[in-house]
Amino acid sequence: MTNKPDGISLHLTHDMKGHHLKVSKTEDVPKKEISSKPVAAPVVEAKEASAKELVRTGKVKVLIIDDSKTIRNVLKLICSQDPDVEVIGEIEDPLKADEFLLKNKVDVITLDIHMPGMDGVQLLAKIHPKYHIPTVMISALSKDDGPYVLNALEIGAVDYIQKPSMDEIKRKGPEIVERIKTASLAHVKPQDRKQAAKVSNGPIDQSYIVAIGSSTGGTEALKDLLTQLPAEIPPILIVQHIPAVFSAALATRLNGLCKFEVKEASDMDPVKPGCVLIAPGGRQMKMAKDGKGGYCVRVTDDPAYNRHRPSVDFLFESIAELAPPNMVGVILTGMGSDGARGLLKLKNKGAWTIAQDAASCVVYGMPRSAVELGAHQEQLPLMDIPSAIVRECQQSKKAS
Repeated sequence: MTNKPDGISLHLTHDMKGHHLKVSKTEDVPKKEISSKPVAAPVVEAKEASAKELVRTGKVKVLIIDDSKTIRNVLKLICSQDPDVEVIGEIEDPLKADEFLLKNKVDVITLDIHMPGMDGVQLLAKIHPKYHIPTVMISALSKDDGPYVLNALEIGAVDYIQKPSMDEIKRKGPEIVERIKTASLAHVKPQDRKQAAKVSNGPIDQSYIVAIGSSTGGTEALKDLLTQLPAEIPPILIVQHIPAVFSAALATRLNGLCKFEVKEASDMDPVKPGCVLIAPGGRQMKMAKDGKGGYCVRVTDDPAYNRHRPSVDFLFESIAELAPPNMVGVILTGMGSDGARGLLKLKNKGAWTIAQDAASCVVYGMPRSAVELGAHQEQLPLMDIPSAIVRECQQSKKAS
């Protein structure tokens, strides 16, 4: 069992048919309804979808592609510690990957970034459109790797992990196996995505605070969401689970794509219209009063919260405590349950809350946990969320 926010546990269970991930509640959470607006998607439908998305039968068959024999041996040893994971192949030369994939059924690929002849991103661009196999990039998590990792995620990689060493097997092995298993359940095939719902061009009440949390699959989900928003936006605060060396690269990339400013947050940055603040990787971010009648963010070295730094719950709960009059909370694709409790607290303080639906998630974990708690008021496909945010921010609660 993996510890999650108070009230939720993530259980990894094993049986003769395979492994199962499920969320269970360890205590009842009050569900105080603040808004009279109808729930867009019945909770029972979301529960049924989550059950389908988080079950796999049989062992997870893994292909390791890495030019380093040491890393291949470490990954193979880590995978051998779990009876539900089986390494069925190791490839040193990336040019031989296509031949192997034609002859073998693979559930997950672990793919090194830097290899001679063809780097991992180039290989992914070649094989992903053909095989649609969930892929976890193996990275040194250095600043220089940031653009490579973001490019790989854009192409279709599910996740990325830091290169483990032999002396880290005991400490990092369980997390790596968990992420490989989660990757095996991810959505990677292109979906028949409908056109994004039209975003209203009416005036937006910029007194709103919009808070968004995401994890696995979130870098691309954030791109799809933010690029659909108009230039005139209310303040938006984002926590994406991401290493310290990648958050600045993510913010820079999104800033170049959006009609408004997107930046990695610094301590005491003002929470202001027209600006998106992304929590720095490896640190916590919360909203606070600025002493001038407005709000700012505090970027701190507080410890991990629900295993994460930055933590979605850490941000959401700080906003709920301040309880500004107009709030929107959004939980996007991601593994685990970080943000579920915080979204419920936002809802109970009057926020309009949205969870991404199972079909459009890469990993339906965090939104599912929020739905299980009754923290959502709408459950929507990713491409419908931008218009829902704008719609809500055009309906001032002060005027109602």
